[in-house]
Amino acid sequence: MPEVQDQAEILLNYKGLANESIDYQIAYDTISQYFKDLAAIKPNLKETSILTTGGIIVFSTNKNLQGKYQPLGSTTTYFTSEKNNFKPTFYTSPITGKTGITFATPILEESGSRIGVISITLDLKEVDNLIRERTGLGESGETYLVGRLERKNSFIVSNRADTEKYPEGISSLGIDTATEGQNGAGLYLNYDGVPVIGVYRWLEQQNLALLAEISQQEAFAPAQQLARNILLIGLSSAGLLLIGVYLLSRRITQPIRKITDAAIQLAVGDLNHKAPVLSQDEIGILARAFNQMAEQLRDSFTALEKNNQELEIRVKERTAELVTAKETAEIANKTKGKFIANMSHELRTPLNAILGYAKILQRDDDLRPKQIEGLTIIKQSGTHLLTLINDILDFSKIEASKMEIYPTDLHFPTFLEGVVGIIHMRAIEKKILFNHELGYNLPTSIRGDGKRLRQVLLNLLNNAVKFTPQGKVTLRVSVIDNVDALFATSLPEKNVTIRFEVIDTGVGISSSELDKIFQAFEQVGDTEQRSGGTGLGLAISKQLVELMGGQLKVESELGKGSNFWFELTLDVVETASEAEHDISGKVLNYKGKQRRILVVDDQPENRLLLLNMLEPLGFEVVTAENGQQGVTIATEYRPDLILTDLFMPVQTGFTMVTVLREMPAINDVPIIALSASAFSVVMAETQRIGCDAFLSKPIEEEELLALLEQYLQLEWVYQ
Repeated sequence: MPEVQDQAEILLNYKGLANESIDYQIAYDTISQYFKDLAAIKPNLKETSILTTGGIIVFSTNKNLQGKYQPLGSTTTYFTSEKNNFKPTFYTSPITGKTGITFATPILEESGSRIGVISITLDLKEVDNLIRERTGLGESGETYLVGRLERKNSFIVSNRADTEKYPEGISSLGIDTATEGQNGAGLYLNYDGVPVIGVYRWLEQQNLALLAEISQQEAFAPAQQLARNILLIGLSSAGLLLIGVYLLSRRITQPIRKITDAAIQLAVGDLNHKAPVLSQDEIGILARAFNQMAEQLRDSFTALEKNNQELEIRVKERTAELVTAKETAEIANKTKGKFIANMSHELRTPLNAILGYAKILQRDDDLRPKQIEGLTIIKQSGTHLLTLINDILDFSKIEASKMEIYPTDLHFPTFLEGVVGIIHMRAIEKKILFNHELGYNLPTSIRGDGKRLRQVLLNLLNNAVKFTPQGKVTLRVSVIDNVDALFATSLPEKNVTIRFEVIDTGVGISSSELDKIFQAFEQVGDTEQRSGGTGLGLAISKQLVELMGGQLKVESELGKGSNFWFELTLDVVETASEAEHDISGKVLNYKGKQRRILVVDDQPENRLLLLNMLEPLGFEVVTAENGQQGVTIATEYRPDLILTDLFMPVQTGFTMVTVLREMPAINDVPIIALSASAFSVVMAETQRIGCDAFLSKPIEEEELLALLEQYLQLEWVYQ
């Protein structure tokens, strides 16, 4: 809470002499009073502490702990991982040897950085007293909780430490069965080897086993006494049986047999079985005694079951706050994801104008060298910023488990040529040699996520070029198995395993840093050899390769270079389109009649950018500020093609496209969606409502012209 966080931040950040600081003392007194009030309404809080990120206690309701390091059991950490079913974590205290439970939550600055921890230790005495008092199970009766602590079963109590007595944990048929998630009752040896009658129950949400037991000796004492009485009666009646065995056998043996059956049923746990009372003599008294004993046992077990249910309800009430804490954490994660998505959209919008106008200005043939250099720097810086934004967005998707793979049919040689062409130009700029070795038996058409595969390859190749001061970089693509499938492309169910390798002769990576290169925000190597970036490239590449069904691996030697590789098993398909439309060279105009294009965008700079990009090429461009204007202008001017943003005031692009597709006069006009929200769900929605294509902002001129060529059937005139 804010009042706790503000005062805790003062205690954690203050570096001076605490006793001589007024601010420190005020913060100390304020937070002491707050936790004192909290303890008054939550008496089961044993102690509350504020710790540094290193585990040193700077404040505690137990003053003896201040300034000390707070150790926890090996199964407990300061931060629990996210789980669907949140359960308490118990541990054995390394100080007292007794069972304990501690919860902790981070204290964050406004920037989101962790500066400390608040920990709360609960007092288990209340639960301990609740389950042990008033059991109603006689002198040997016992009820207790068992939990799984450090890979062994231990008592969950506040007043006993059994580590020395039970170094391997406690075990019995009831304990083992209950901790496996089962409920029941039976006769068995308890954890001390004593024969008992026990009832056990697994409390799923509390991750605990509840047991109630009574020794068999005490439970069956009445039965044993009755058995002795039966024996005495039988011996005393032996003489009479010798005289009148026939006459008395039916009157004596039949009731005894019934009582014996009742004793057997009682011994195996059938407490509802009754012995029939056939006479008013000693046998009848014996039968009634049996029935009375069985009824008492039934009442005892009924009372025990009722106590179990009441105990379960109370334990659930104690853990309700943990559920609230989990829900709060989930809301925070969703807020973080929404913030990153909104920031990505807001940053892409100005980048669209920056990169677009840099490209337009570069068309001018009268530019001086200094101007060309400046525009190049602007474009490179904008592209670098866009890469950082994409990396952070991709990492947030992976972190939230929302990254998905969308396989499509790819013309594999053309796909590889595109990757090679990009890296070849960068290698020339770096003045190093770039080779690509493509296997002779590579398939012509495959099915895979071309966007993510290209992202991984370009990431690895860019790193190789970046960290190779001189020498060469090699891209090697080869088939390693399923060779027969390559010559059966007419059978779509065939697949092939392809190995992708990126080899360089650069600076290499030391063996001590190899384990860190795939971690987020890590950049290994000397500071002088690192370059700008988020440190997310290899972490994202590793996750993407795993999503596609492979594993990214590396071999490297410091000073001699590195070899990154991964293998993917991909489906071989019949025939994919050879390539997307390629716009090479400087486009001046197009042949044929003038085409009219409607641009719909609520941002003036985006409308002006497309106007300046398309009018010099001979297009007639009309603009609209929102979807409602777009419908009106499209109806009046009948454009040949529509370029529309998606998220706009008054009326969104989604609504506008839906309306246009229901108008017979213009429902066949090609519509290309433009958006800074390049999420898969947005792309899928544009396809559903009827858009012909999707372009993410910042808009690449070559991609836009390629789509115009495709949907307007244009023939370009080049310089």
